[in-house]
Amino acid sequence: MSHSTDAIRLCDTKPRRRPPCTDHVPILTTLNLEVPRANLTVTRNFRETDWEEFRATLGTLLYGIPPPMPIINEEQFQMAAADLTKTIKLAIEEKVPLSKQCPHAKRWWSKELTLLVEEKNKLSDLSYKMRGLHDHPVHAEHKKARNRIKEEIRNAKKNHWMVFLEGLTQDSIYTANKYITNPYGDGGRTSIPVLRALDPQGNIAEAVTNDEKSRMLARAFFPPLPTVSSVPHGFNYPSAIESFSPFTEEEVHKAIASTASFKAPGPDGICNIVFKRCSEQLTPYLTHLFNAVFALNTYYDPWKEFTTVVLRKPGKPDYTIPKAYRPIALLNTTCKLLTALVADRTSSILERHNLLPNTHFGGRPGRSTTDSLHLLELTVKNAWRNGKVASILFLDIEGAQVP
Repeated sequence: MSHSTDAIRLCDTKPRRRPPCTDHVPILTTLNLEVPRANLTVTRNFRETDWEEFRATLGTLLYGIPPPMPIINEEQFQMAAADLTKTIKLAIEEKVPLSKQCPHAKRWWSKELTLLVEEKNKLSDLSYKMRGLHDHPVHAEHKKARNRIKEEIRNAKKNHWMVFLEGLTQDSIYTANKYITNPYGDGGRTSIPVLRALDPQGNIAEAVTNDEKSRMLARAFFPPLPTVSSVPHGFNYPSAIESFSPFTEEEVHKAIASTASFKAPGPDGICNIVFKRCSEQLTPYLTHLFNAVFALNTYYDPWKEFTTVVLRKPGKPDYTIPKAYRPIALLNTTCKLLTALVADRTSSILERHNLLPNTHFGGRPGRSTTDSLHLLELTVKNAWRNGKVASILFLDIEGAQVP
């Protein structure tokens, strides 16, 4: 305790800086401590980009690489993929502004609220100077300014929430449910506590540092591959039901248009909005690249890289267990476009040749979880109508413990 008190250099109240929505007086404490600075991650603000200038810059940079053309060998493919990625990244560095670290990390905060706070602080200084004159009009003005900020903050939060709810989609409704079901916090990032898991010898191992936690989570998320393949030896696959046909520019345009504009990018930092805003310029290059992947049976190695973000599974009783977390892989957007093209082509073939049973609902166009619930309800009620008892068995295959 003595070393803590020795570090104190100043401790005083700041009544003139009393914030709105509270009657507490802030206490300012200055400590003589060496605190390591956190390394702030610099990100690009794609929402504030001038896309006319961006397209002009990108067009100029594209003149410095070979024009879009059919790719006939591995070397040409690797060079074309690297040149296109480098060109897009150069355009981003030149024309996409950096995100500013905002002191008010609240989406509902506005410039008007900042001006009101500044006005309130001026009145707070005057009110504090005139604290001996209880009838001075500045006290009433100060109180009025504090009440106004309190009301404006309440309205800003309410309006922002209403706008968010009105713009909900089938996917984002789950995000809204997460907001209202999660406990309140201070808005800071959730920290991962000390993790505990069994080591290969059956002993409880602890992960304290970030490196140790990363390795323990990686072992939980990415278990080792099985030593024996599950595919029977010498298995004869049936003949292909359809032969591969090259992707068209129309398909690439459609895949680009269906992406979410501001999804978090992968390691290359290229956001989906870049492809959407520059679709006419980039589609010819992408079409030849994607077709070369299948024609040459090759792949661009940087497309295999991704950033893993660890999220808590909601409602878990113990967050010291690695299984209480789940990973999200942030892939490079270029390979995500290729994946979308393959998924759309595969789905079309499956539906055209009726290769999936009618009870398969996941990942199929025109079918959703609601349809499976309707089928479940119909099956149960039909059993009741026939005087039978309906029983349901739910299996959590993902959470099963495999010996």
